[in-house]
Amino acid sequence: MTEKQKQAAKQLLATLSLHEKCQLLSGKDYWHLHVPQGQDAYMISDGPSGLRKQLGKADYFGIHESVKSICYPAPVTCASTFDRSLLFQLGEAMASDCIDHDVAMLLTPGINHKRSPLGGRNFEYYSEDPYVTGQLASALVQGILSRKIAPCVKHFACNNQEYARMLSDSIVDDRALAEIYLKPFRTVIEHTDPPAVMTAYNKLNGMYCTENKALMDLGRSWGFDGMYISDWGSLNDIAASFRAGLDLEMPGNEETVRDMEEAVQSGRCSEEVIDQRALKVLELIVHHTQDHPKYRAIPLEKRKKIAQEAAQCGIVLLKNENGILPLKNSRITLIGSFARHPRFQGTGSSKVNPVEIDCLADQLDHAYYARGFDEHGHTNEVLLKEALALAKKSETVVICAALPDEYESEGFDRTTLDLPQGIDTVIEAVTRIHSRVVVVMECGAPAAMPWQEKVSGIVYAYLGGSYGQKALANVLLGQCDAQGRLAETLVRNDEQIPWFLRQKERKTSCYLESVYTGYKYWNEADVDIAYPFGYGLSYTTFAYHDFKQEHNTISFQVTNTGNRPGVEIVQIYAKRLLPFGVQKLIEFKKLECAPQETAAVTYEIKAEDLTEYFDGWIMRKGDVLIQVGSSSRTIHHEYIIHTDGILPDVPKAYEKAENVPGLTQEEFLTLCQREITVHNTKRPYDHNVCMQDLMDTGLLWRLIVKKIQKENPHLPADLLFCAPLRILKMNGISKKTRDALLDLVNGHWIKALKTIDFKEIRQFIQENT
Repeated sequence: MTEKQKQAAKQLLATLSLHEKCQLLSGKDYWHLHVPQGQDAYMISDGPSGLRKQLGKADYFGIHESVKSICYPAPVTCASTFDRSLLFQLGEAMASDCIDHDVAMLLTPGINHKRSPLGGRNFEYYSEDPYVTGQLASALVQGILSRKIAPCVKHFACNNQEYARMLSDSIVDDRALAEIYLKPFRTVIEHTDPPAVMTAYNKLNGMYCTENKALMDLGRSWGFDGMYISDWGSLNDIAASFRAGLDLEMPGNEETVRDMEEAVQSGRCSEEVIDQRALKVLELIVHHTQDHPKYRAIPLEKRKKIAQEAAQCGIVLLKNENGILPLKNSRITLIGSFARHPRFQGTGSSKVNPVEIDCLADQLDHAYYARGFDEHGHTNEVLLKEALALAKKSETVVICAALPDEYESEGFDRTTLDLPQGIDTVIEAVTRIHSRVVVVMECGAPAAMPWQEKVSGIVYAYLGGSYGQKALANVLLGQCDAQGRLAETLVRNDEQIPWFLRQKERKTSCYLESVYTGYKYWNEADVDIAYPFGYGLSYTTFAYHDFKQEHNTISFQVTNTGNRPGVEIVQIYAKRLLPFGVQKLIEFKKLECAPQETAAVTYEIKAEDLTEYFDGWIMRKGDVLIQVGSSSRTIHHEYIIHTDGILPDVPKAYEKAENVPGLTQEEFLTLCQREITVHNTKRPYDHNVCMQDLMDTGLLWRLIVKKIQKENPHLPADLLFCAPLRILKMNGISKKTRDALLDLVNGHWIKALKTIDFKEIRQFIQENT
């Protein structure tokens, strides 16, 4: 944004009345902003996997149809490319879709840390490593900005569970907060100057993120000069949110406009605060009007190619026993409904109405096909018999497995890593009669693979979007190299996830593990996982050699020792050899090498690679291992660097990762030095009461809630049970009716029934079923 545009926004602000300025603080409707006369319309849309522009009825979970658009690979797939340049191009393509459909802001990227493999929204996030997330998200943001579309970075901060996400309290110690959870946000802000950041639903250390002045001030201290926008329906205390630093509430509601006018008139909020918040919104609107991105879209066919390349580069080859891949024969049997009906995207607010979608069965049209199991992972004797019969006719069997839609989605967390039983049953049965079996996994997150040792090949295709199946066919047939690497650890089973990440966490979530999360835990604790972070096979081989060190600069060479072109993702880690020290990725490079070609790699170790957070960023005195590897566990060489500094005290319980499964809440509270507040679950309730609270009070409410659930089967149970009463505001339910409903749940039945506007309730039900 130019200084001239900022001045224009200030001049425009000076012409507005208090009412008009308050209007700017709350959207015009579900997707649009209020704009002053003479300014272009400003529309916001969802976008982690592509544009989800709704033209008719608007909704929370992608129930109502949106315009047809390219479905790009999910962020989890994009992360496994480890390709900054490709993510920049992806940003350009996504922005171009916005230009075609007159959308000004795209709600992407989501850069929350993957704290647990069971997180329901993991497909929408990048990595369990904050460096990977920050680097790739920065590239995407830069690509979107290059086409004059506004990206919105989300969800700030510690939105790491779906269960009770609007009420939950993330209790995090300062070190983990700085090094893990806030690091990607800081990286994106410092590297790209994003125009908008979305605050999270949850509380952070006892305070709702929408009201957390310290959190928003921290973002400003990193250089963020854009607009803080709420997640949809997240406001708990309207005036407190705007005083703390929030600039825009979404979706729009005239109730907020009235409340903020009244807050100014009563002295609860100054007009100066209103001016500060409204100015940030106006800056976006003025910039969009004066620098409108018309004619800056890249061609549609180029966007399709980018989408396919992202899917192709994100496919991870995990196992390739006896060179079963690439497929070298013509007698192939495809098994699994997902070969014809692929799992290509996540579910929830990121759900795109794809302009087109391909399938693997069409790409491998010479192969036999057996359904084996349906799209829900169910099988029976007839389906199994057909699959086994066709498997016997072929030289190679390719089984397309997936986590069905109902297994992972926004709105709820998974309770297990297991695939549907029918899928495992079919795979086990086929491996008993066939020795050449490849399993393709179409999932948005890790899944258990109990048959891992029995199959010859495993391909983790993740969620590839509109052109992911053509990309998958190219990898299976060897028309390109297998290029993807895991941006997350794949564990073997639920038992390998520390207990505090597996339990059904409710309203208060203590991050007992601190920095021991992801590979930082599994590697340090030496857990026998399935596949480590950064792992992935190529169709060729690479040798690392000629390692040198001069002061803080390291260098080495990588040679393609095979007979075909290939891709290697070089990874450099730092590991502090002190208590409470963790391995962390500090750099990655994607190398493309012809057969026998050698690439030289040089990296200068920076101070920020070695500092840690102990009541501020410090350098500890001691040795650091600098590791060069092709995964977090496959280390080809180690250098040693000694640093001078200080030695802060470390709580004994947090000296080693092995302690993590046994850590207690008392030990954690000693580390984080914070009090834990408990969500009120008893009368008298406030507007944060949810159905789960009511169900706990007695049989009558349990019966009522069960009936509501029966009539709304498409809504995730966790979301339905844990959404607070206040969320009804964004669905057009007036304050009068919401207050009456609160009276109702507090036992004032007669008063409530006289006041409730049942017309509003009926309309709400019609629009959301």
